[in-house]
Amino acid sequence: MKIIIVSIDALRADSLGCYGYERDTSPEIDTMAAAGVLFKNCYTPANWTNPSYYSLITGLYPSVHGVSHHRHGLAGKVRTLPESLAAAGYKTFLYSNFYTLLDEKRFGSHFQNRVYFDIDRDSDRLKEIVAAPEDRDLFFLIHIGSYVHEPYCAPEELVREFWPGEIPRGKEEIRRLTEEMNLSDESMRNVLRKVNLHRSLLSRTEVEYLKACYDAGIKYIDRWVGDFFNVVEKSSGGEYLFILTADHGQGFFEHGFFGHGLSLYQELVRIPLILRGVGRRGGEVSNSISLMDIYPTLLDIFGFDIPRDIDGVSFRSSLEWKEPEGRRVICEGLPFMACIHSRQKLITSFYHLMPWREKLKRIGNLIRHRKWRRLLLHLYSFCKTGFYDLEKDPGEMTNRAWRGGPKMRELKIYLKNWYGRCRHRSLEITEEEIDDEKIIEQLKGLGYL
Repeated sequence: MKIIIVSIDALRADSLGCYGYERDTSPEIDTMAAAGVLFKNCYTPANWTNPSYYSLITGLYPSVHGVSHHRHGLAGKVRTLPESLAAAGYKTFLYSNFYTLLDEKRFGSHFQNRVYFDIDRDSDRLKEIVAAPEDRDLFFLIHIGSYVHEPYCAPEELVREFWPGEIPRGKEEIRRLTEEMNLSDESMRNVLRKVNLHRSLLSRTEVEYLKACYDAGIKYIDRWVGDFFNVVEKSSGGEYLFILTADHGQGFFEHGFFGHGLSLYQELVRIPLILRGVGRRGGEVSNSISLMDIYPTLLDIFGFDIPRDIDGVSFRSSLEWKEPEGRRVICEGLPFMACIHSRQKLITSFYHLMPWREKLKRIGNLIRHRKWRRLLLHLYSFCKTGFYDLEKDPGEMTNRAWRGGPKMRELKIYLKNWYGRCRHRSLEITEEEIDDEKIIEQLKGLGYL
């Protein structure tokens, strides 16, 4: 059996045709979804890459696994998804163009094979490995970090499909966000900081142009997904499970932020999840699930033991068209957190859940290390509570927190109890300085260092 997870960095669900988007961004993915299982309400546990991927392979909430920085790794004996499959005889592969994910001291250490993957140069070799007849039990996690993640550098002919007007070229920030990354330029994170702090004001037209470039990037990746899936299908004789998803979404000022990692609104936390293979017929699943549920589901499907101490819940029953009882899904992005249940969503501050000593310690650390912007964001979160009816208000335009009500109180109580449980279960992490020059150079270009 070949198990393949393709994760497209920063791909929001509502920018795909199969999730209702009006633009023709994803004809290949839409075709694949029509014959497979489409999960309408899948959420990421975290609003940026590293903690999201650790939740995917551990089945744990970010507050439990504790990875919140590129320097972090897992210290304890945590059996991850690739390690569980390796114990069952699978060869495991990680493909990515992010050196920080391939790092053999951290995330990459959980895979037997780690391969730097450029979607434009290395696809033929990947197809050869996937199609090799002598290898049957293979597991791939393929992370695609180009084109949909900023910078949005799809070919201009694709951009023109979504932007027929004059291209706004006036601002340096527009150039940096739409051309291939040059490490000699100012870091991408600094560009995003200027935009989000309104040091560089983007007009509505400029934001719409950036969204068109983002959509063009999706269509570029969509073509690759269609071609790659055909190889998997033809070479596997029906013995495959193909999963397409994302680590988080992307904001375009729907709620005052551009990019990701700064909020927990739907454009950042609702991600696609499409499953093909192992005889699953087409259909849609509407109940809410989490990205970290993939781990126990795969073990459940193939008859392996599911670790007792993970937070993810198998959605195998949904694949058999038995709707399980609705669960509460939690998304994290310090200093915010969100809880979704029965199409009601609460966004609140972590500080509303912490004991006073922990609150003072966190604020004191920010002051001690002079992280003034982060301090302001954390103080802002004290005053920020959102409560939304996603059925009537999917864009989260009407904050109902001032009304309160029993459902909002229920979610608050649940979150407080949940956070207390997480604090008692939190794992030990490693924290070593990064000494690999390739990782350092790339992280500086992206602005993380």
